Amino acid sequence: MNRDEIIEKLQSIFREFFGDDSITLTENTTADEVEGWDSVSHIQLVFEAEESFGIQFAADDISQLTLIGKWADSISEMMAGNPNNK
Repeated sequence: MNRDEIIEKLQSIFREFFGDDSITLTENTTADEVEGWDSVSHIQLVFEAEESFGIQFAADDISQLTLIGKWADSISEMMAGNPNNK
């Protein structure tokens, strides 16, 4: 799965989670740009991404996921190390 596909899948997760099909994610999207993306929803979004991608973020990394590009980097790295990724 390439970076664009990861961001596209994240966008689907965010759209479903927030019930908003107008959400458009780019590598530079931050929480400030997505209505409702606060500290509580951040944790829930992390869980949704983990489930969807078949990965698990390290606890220390979760707070660093402030930019969609960072999400894509982390997911890509974890999927590369997991031959059973989705």
